[in-house]
Amino acid sequence: MVRRGFIIGCMSILLATATAWAENKTCPDVAALQAEVARLKEELARVTGAKQRGEPVAFGRPIVRKMPGGGTRVLGEVTNVSGRPASILNIAIVFYDGKGQLMGRVTASVIDLQPGQTKSYEGYALEDFSRAATYRIEIESSLWQ
Repeated sequence: MVRRGFIIGCMSILLATATAWAENKTCPDVAALQAEVARLKEELARVTGAKQRGEPVAFGRPIVRKMPGGGTRVLGEVTNVSGRPASILNIAIVFYDGKGQLMGRVTASVIDLQPGQTKSYEGYALEDFSRAATYRIEIESSLWQ
């Protein structure tokens, strides 16, 4: 089992190295490296922010896509920032229109999420929420060990 502090430390070292390469422009693909630095900064902020707020998990920004039949497909990631394993997490992505009115929700599940581990989730709905103005991700139910 890998400890959270170790993962965050490794991410910090990688971020510092990538930033130095990007600033010196010694890497052959500077644009790709700069994009990776930005992604790592966002990931580090996401995980440490959730931990500071006392939340047991940190959610990445989901990808919301309209399906050919008019439904919605949601892909996302969740990281366990607690010290306890989660046997199951039932996740709800709740969508709102521009007036703040509830449009609907997509649900997904993640099984066996260990401390410090990140897993992907995928959920579907028959309705099209791809034009939602905002969304909120929440744990609908969970079972922790």
